[in-house]
Amino acid sequence: MTDNTVSICRSGFWLRQNRDDGRVTILHAVTLKIPEWTLYPVTAFFFNRDNTLTHRIDSERAKLRKGEWIFYNAWSNVLEQNAADPAPPSFYAELKLPTPITTRDIQNRFASPRTIAFWNLPDHAKIMADTGFESNPLWAHFYTLLAEPVLNLSLVFLAGALALRAPRQQRGWWLVIGTVCVGFVVFFLGDFLEALGVSERLPIMVAAFAPATISLLMGLTALLYLEDG
Repeated sequence: MTDNTVSICRSGFWLRQNRDDGRVTILHAVTLKIPEWTLYPVTAFFFNRDNTLTHRIDSERAKLRKGEWIFYNAWSNVLEQNAADPAPPSFYAELKLPTPITTRDIQNRFASPRTIAFWNLPDHAKIMADTGFESNPLWAHFYTLLAEPVLNLSLVFLAGALALRAPRQQRGWWLVIGTVCVGFVVFFLGDFLEALGVSERLPIMVAAFAPATISLLMGLTALLYLEDG
């Protein structure tokens, strides 16, 4: 099985499984509960090689296990195109469907917020949350991008303090080393606080804006102190 696709939109969670013989299975669910990896409720559509819908499965939930989806309390409806009297749906307390999809495949599909356009991040985060996925990384990345202009401004102030101080006094290289160290501290502080925000140990907005705010205050303090002296 190749070319499997996983996507999330406002209508919920969609998964496409292609088989080697050309048949296709499409799963749709409103919500995906993690870490149980269970879909609620779920509908599976089965297509043959001619892209004709052959049958469908409606289930209250489906759980992903190694190599298979397990549908619970499922109704299977075979769609016979030329049948004058179609067969009634069949009920199954438990029904299994083979799949090459793993939990790692789904997680990797939505792993990087950097692949999403800035303006689409809020909507995408809301969709992820409604579907059952973790949305904190998206919000953390969004607020970090909002705080980036303030962070850049603070670095300008720090650079200005260095430019004013170094030519005038001896041992200006100490200030250069200090400025470089401050840059590294700001960088690691940003990553550390972002991790705290994603894990909900800090409010996400606080974690995103704290490095920029601290750096701005440091830059202003250094610029005013050195220029006054």
